[in-house]
Amino acid sequence: MHGSCLLATSLDILFLQHRRVDQTPDIWPEGHLSDMPVRTGADVAAELAGRKLLRLTTNQHEGPRAGMKTWLTPTAICPECAGQMLHLPNELAQREWAILIEPSLVEELQGPRRPIMGVGIEYYLPKGYGEDAMVHYGVHLGSGTP
Repeated sequence: MHGSCLLATSLDILFLQHRRVDQTPDIWPEGHLSDMPVRTGADVAAELAGRKLLRLTTNQHEGPRAGMKTWLTPTAICPECAGQMLHLPNELAQREWAILIEPSLVEELQGPRRPIMGVGIEYYLPKGYGEDAMVHYGVHLGSGTP
């Protein structure tokens, strides 16, 4: 893992701790979603103090994910580290793109959580997000090749 990704994640963890945000500790990917609090987008937006959430993706032009289970993170993680730091399907895929999501425009979120065997921070959207929540798409995070 790159030092910059670990540093960015550590700073986000400290940010949430400073704001007294509970982080569901190390749970398996889909096993204990009921342990994660169900929250409104407005609540998450307030705890993030105006920051956006990121959908890391392989598709520069990925559209809305309404009705689709989705995981987001507040941390910009490079393509090489994303699969190691978060619980992502197809963890070896190079997620070179990010979609910025406005949490206040998401109906329902769960989290944050810190995944077991990972070091990142994740929010789960059981109902996904609509086009109105997409602040910006196609943000290039870098190439997966050196």
